[in-house]
Amino acid sequence: MKKLLIISTVWLLTANGFSQKESTTRAFTLMQAKEYKAALACLDSCTKKGKGAKDAEAWYYKGCANKEIYLEQEKTNPESPARMAALECFKKAMELDTSKANATKSKANISYLISLLYNDLSPSIDTINYPVALRNFEVFKKYYPIADASANHTEFTKYENAIKMALATQVYFSLYVNNAAHNILYYNRAKQLYEQVLKAEQNPTATQNLALLEYNKELFSLRKR
Repeated sequence: MKKLLIISTVWLLTANGFSQKESTTRAFTLMQAKEYKAALACLDSCTKKGKGAKDAEAWYYKGCANKEIYLEQEKTNPESPARMAALECFKKAMELDTSKANATKSKANISYLISLLYNDLSPSIDTINYPVALRNFEVFKKYYPIADASANHTEFTKYENAIKMALATQVYFSLYVNNAAHNILYYNRAKQLYEQVLKAEQNPTATQNLALLEYNKELFSLRKR
């Protein structure tokens, strides 16, 4: 009985292994046919538990399927669920890929997707849509270090400061100055962002805007007297 149990267990593990491999192969075939949603459904089932949950190749293809869905159906959505899922899958694939077979491709896909994410930031940086920009900025900050594994993140600092300047000027400065209530919260946020930029680099525009912000604060204070 003990011997039979061992043989049965081995058979089950082998059967599961074949099932997982077949699922990945089928998903790849579906993707070649541009049946991305069907491929994703197949991979979702494959990666839920067992060996599939730790299969780097399956997670890589899952990322590819999500990426194609984003490009085909959700590219105009700045908060595309498929893009977010693709980023998460490629990150997972890199973590699991001990052989590094697809790690380079996963990294390249993350780099490509966050470049599109960064491009989506600018149209959202206004006094109405800025919460979308803030959420995407956090996603950008999370994935950029994966795309650029170098110790010196000079490019990231440049991108980060550009977004901070836009948020400070086009959102918080504007909300503070143009709103009749002159909410001090917006003043504080604009000031904080300008100061962060100036701490990271010499930026004449940030210096000028910070001075103008302080001037407006004094002006509003005098009007209240």
